[in-house]
Amino acid sequence: MRSSLRQGDRYEIRTGLDFWFTPKNAKVKIPTAWKQWLITWSAILPLSIVVPWGVVPVLARCSGA
Repeated sequence: MRSSLRQGDRYEIRTGLDFWFTPKNAKVKIPTAWKQWLITWSAILPLSIVVPWGVVPVLARCSGA
């Protein structure tokens, strides 16, 4: 653990979502943009619907409204 902490921080700034779908130094084909869009939205859309559906009633009870 100490050897990891002694080294400086290492970060990269990248644009787009390609780095989510392709491992570093991989020799595989990057998925097409529409497939990346589909995977991304298949995670975001259900969460944006389910989380408020579950959180709003809890917050309403907590506020006493």
